Amino acid sequence: MANGYAEEIKALALMYKEKTEQKSVDAARQIEDQKTIRLEAPNLWAKLRQQIKDNVDGFNREVGRTAISWDDIHSDRIAMTRVDDGLKLEGGFDASISTAWFRCQPAKIELSLTTTVQFGIVEFAVIDSKTSAIRVNKTEDVANGLLRDFVMH
Repeated sequence: MANGYAEEIKALALMYKEKTEQKSVDAARQIEDQKTIRLEAPNLWAKLRQQIKDNVDGFNREVGRTAISWDDIHSDRIAMTRVDDGLKLEGGFDASISTAWFRCQPAKIELSLTTTVQFGIVEFAVIDSKTSAIRVNKTEDVANGLLRDFVMH
């Protein structure tokens, strides 16, 4: 019987070692991901900001006039206004927490995008507050969705 206990303890010790080694690997990966985010998130924001501006410019060309003005020239903010009714959408990037945000209360736009590393690539994501599920958002999808929601409200 003592031999059976020895085998059980041996197996338990092996599982414990694997568990603690995995925690170390996960912690190291998390540290590396945070470094990657700090380095790449500002570039991701710049790409998103440019995509939004390009969409606004393209929309205005299609309308044939400036229907939406691009109001903010600061690199960490955006602001655009619907010329016809003055409705304004604002957004920005908080580098200290690598988070982008957008809001326009009358249009019911309230969006916060955190940055995450997916397969080695920094992406914007929405994290479900109830389930902690991560939904990755490509910059083109965010830019298109914001413009659609802003124009169609």
